[in-house]
Amino acid sequence: MELTQLPDDALVMAMQYVDVQDLLALRLVCKRLGGLALHRDVWRHRRLNQDDACVCPVLRLAPCLDTLEAAFPSRGCFLAYTMTSCAFAGMELLLDNSMDAMLAAMALCRQQPLGRLRRLEISFADSNFRKGERALMGALASTFGLEELKIINYTGCSGSTAKVVAHSSVRVASLKRFTFDFEPEAVPFLDCILSVHAATLEEVDFCVYRSVDTSFSAACTSVAPLLACCMSLRKLSSMLIPGLGALGSCKALRFLHLTIHPDKTLVAEVAQFLRSAEHLREVKLTYQPALRSATDVGGGLVLALASSGRSRLEALSVQNDDSSKQHFPLLEPLFGALPSLQHLQRLGMSELTLEERGQVLELISPVTAPALGLLELASDPSGTSCAHAWLHSDVVRATMKRNPLLHVKIMVDFMTAIYCTTKHCSAPCASLRCHEELVVCRRKLKVEDYEDIYLILFSHDPRDGCSQDHRAARCECVHIPRN
Repeated sequence: MELTQLPDDALVMAMQYVDVQDLLALRLVCKRLGGLALHRDVWRHRRLNQDDACVCPVLRLAPCLDTLEAAFPSRGCFLAYTMTSCAFAGMELLLDNSMDAMLAAMALCRQQPLGRLRRLEISFADSNFRKGERALMGALASTFGLEELKIINYTGCSGSTAKVVAHSSVRVASLKRFTFDFEPEAVPFLDCILSVHAATLEEVDFCVYRSVDTSFSAACTSVAPLLACCMSLRKLSSMLIPGLGALGSCKALRFLHLTIHPDKTLVAEVAQFLRSAEHLREVKLTYQPALRSATDVGGGLVLALASSGRSRLEALSVQNDDSSKQHFPLLEPLFGALPSLQHLQRLGMSELTLEERGQVLELISPVTAPALGLLELASDPSGTSCAHAWLHSDVVRATMKRNPLLHVKIMVDFMTAIYCTTKHCSAPCASLRCHEELVVCRRKLKVEDYEDIYLILFSHDPRDGCSQDHRAARCECVHIPRN
């Protein structure tokens, strides 16, 4: 059968896998193929980067794209971005200065009447955006139908910009996911977004990977009351801000990630909220700066989670970002809380020494953690222990025998040996001819030498089904027999 004998639907499906240059060349073959080459279904799953070939022809001819990725100032004709009739479902823009912000605003305004834009990501590489800020943020706020908005490194919002944003904002809520990495000066813009889209917001992320201080939190007094109005809010990642206790009204909230800094008033407010937050299913606590003792400000939050005895928490992660990597000070309160968290299925801890890792395993049992199916542990902070020798240790074997449904996921960083020689390690690697698959696991997992990988230890019959993913990316599963 010749190509031209295929029905249009089959040709369109095949053209989805043809590269862009060949696709554009099909326009010259015949009228039928030329028309099908510009069919929406041929283009709507494609991603266009400014460094790709044929950017300008694509923007001139293609009816739509899934995502446009561009950094301004763009090489070539920037007018292609501001005059195109190609409708994007998503845009990812990296901006360098005020002129870039103006160009991005023009590109964004061009997409508004096309009506297909649902995802927008803007990253600011510099803080010098005052001249173009008003146009860009006004265009952003007035874009109808956005469902996902991500703004990175936004340093401020002038008074005039705040007025423009408030005046030009859409009146119909649509945003579901909002990620905002900001400075206190940008709170007016944040308030506008939260108030306009309160009815639809489901996920809010304030980029809590960085630490903040009390002055930062003090500038955010208006934020928590607005979050409390988001009745569909399911997932929140935030630093400590005043008024988080109001989130008790968000009964849909299931995931909470908080970055904790030592502010007694705010910590007390969060503790009160956690005591009554029976609707939470997953909590992650990140301490920046790291705690040195369980009696430090914030050390009692884990106990607050369990204090009601009615918690239905299913996943808990405690990250103590300790650059000195000396010890994990929250073991005692954590295991004091564990018996009251009867529904806990996943537990994660960071920065454990080899000794502390053994203490954790000794405390895990069907009595203390009856529902626990996955224990996630960081690698030995010293970077000197051997993963293979550790999985042969008595404490590991006893733990797996005592907890037949438990999986232990351990991160092995690039500094930690997986399977080493006698000069680096104790007996197992030298005397036992087992687990030799660990020698080549990095190559099998297709990861670089500098990348971390994960070992998942389990003791159930490998043929039995279980709730854990044994094929997760960068994970090597290791069976530990119970006999």
